[in-house]
Amino acid sequence: MSQPDVERFYEIARNSEELQAMLGAAEDRDSFVET
Repeated sequence: MSQPDVERFYEIARNSEELQAMLGAAEDRDSFVET
């Protein structure tokens, strides 16, 4: 991958982690319902 692709990958991964952290409480609370 070129450097911009690498930077974009890490940016997406970081944003994904932040989204998971923000939604973590709701996901844990509703996990038994969604599963």
